Amino acid sequence: MKKLLYTPLVLIFVIAAFIYFNYQQMPSELDVIKSTKKWSPQITEIHTVEKINGKWLSFFSSQETLFVANLEQNIFGSWEVKEPLGSAENNLYERKGVVWGVSSVSKPKEDGTSLYFGRIIDPEIKKITLEVSDEFYEDDIPILHSNGKRFFFLTRKEDAVPFKLKALSEKNEVVESW
Repeated sequence: MKKLLYTPLVLIFVIAAFIYFNYQQMPSELDVIKSTKKWSPQITEIHTVEKINGKWLSFFSSQETLFVANLEQNIFGSWEVKEPLGSAENNLYERKGVVWGVSSVSKPKEDGTSLYFGRIIDPEIKKITLEVSDEFYEDDIPILHSNGKRFFFLTRKEDAVPFKLKALSEKNEVVESW
């Protein structure tokens, strides 16, 4: 009789320990792979998983597209890609400078958020600047380094357009402009 009483308690303890352990883990590339394995087109490369502005993000690619997406924990503590925040045409072999994208995200009862992101390919590029509606962002766009690749990501709480992105060299010369 005691065995029947202890078995559910042990089972509950094991499940609680599993969930607690999962909630203590940081997201990884494996979490992105698991979350996107049924996507079409298929994801071919996970570039990085980074904590930016208090949120976990991942940059990853299919053959055609560069994605940036939020990672969130589910009820069991496992990390999942909820939905892409933005995507950009991923013609890395044709372009020499930057693959970039701009996206606007809004949730019901919230103001919209504009996202500016991309992958820097040209080693000459040392800085990304942004001008939106007479506001200039020069030092606010960090360049993330991961596995020999470089990325940028910036959010702002206003309209995404009109905008002007510039990729600058170490001497602040314009390498590319959009």
